[in-house]
Amino acid sequence: MKSVILGGSGFLGQRLTQSLCDPGQEVVTVSRSPLRPLGQGHRHRDITLDDRRALAALLEDADFVFHLASDTTPGVSRLQPALEVNNNLLPLASLLECLQGLERPTLVYVSSGGAIYPPAQGSLTESSATLPASYYGAGKLAAEALIQAYQQQTGHRVVILRPANIFGPGQVPKKQFGVVPTLCACLLNNKAFTLWGDGSAVRDYLYIDDFLQLCMQVVSHNWPAATLETLNAGSGQGHSILTLCQLLEQVSGRQLVVERMPPRGVDTQSVVLDCSRALALLGWRASTELASGLEATWQWFSQHGQ
Repeated sequence: MKSVILGGSGFLGQRLTQSLCDPGQEVVTVSRSPLRPLGQGHRHRDITLDDRRALAALLEDADFVFHLASDTTPGVSRLQPALEVNNNLLPLASLLECLQGLERPTLVYVSSGGAIYPPAQGSLTESSATLPASYYGAGKLAAEALIQAYQQQTGHRVVILRPANIFGPGQVPKKQFGVVPTLCACLLNNKAFTLWGDGSAVRDYLYIDDFLQLCMQVVSHNWPAATLETLNAGSGQGHSILTLCQLLEQVSGRQLVVERMPPRGVDTQSVVLDCSRALALLGWRASTELASGLEATWQWFSQHGQ
């Protein structure tokens, strides 16, 4: 089996590559950045999604294409919707044109479960209303619409994953994105953590190993022809930013310095995902408790000195 991972040099891409290489699959990662071999059967190509000739040659015999590539974050594209169109949607459209003539690959698109839904008191299902508060979330939703139209026109197999806030060892801080690695870096280096709003915003946090297990279930599942499936991927439990800060202070044994700022207008107040669809279809559910995942993540940070 051959999988092509677009955005393979990032945190998710590298971890997914390692997981897929373990059972002896062929894995090709694609990104603009170089990447060392991550396992037997892995090779990397430094190309962009608009290099159609090179991309088509990689895709024609692929069984799965994982689209993890994203060039923005909610904070980066704030007030700049053109970034989402130029940096994410246009490359996706180019990819879909390459895939239109290929029946073999199953396209797996990693969207967002935290940025496309509106605030809700209870858990959100895949059929819940969508209302992005950021251009980043709007870009993810627009990408889903493009992919759904691609599937309707071609009848090819498509799986859309909407993950919660994924975190874990190996994830490094990124500007205005990834609250767990940002907190770990602040605690490690005794730097102030910028808290947007009052810290009451509730999020669903998903440990990386649980998300990778879902991806492995997607690969091993016998998808019927003309599949169009959307799956939430989260822990099903919500925790406030303040609770997250307290838990990391406990596992690190350090006190966090907090710099409070007004809300930035791109963050949803409460998002918790209902993942019963993934359980019913694939037998998947997250099993890592938040405190355990945070402890493993902190141990990695303290050893690697990020």
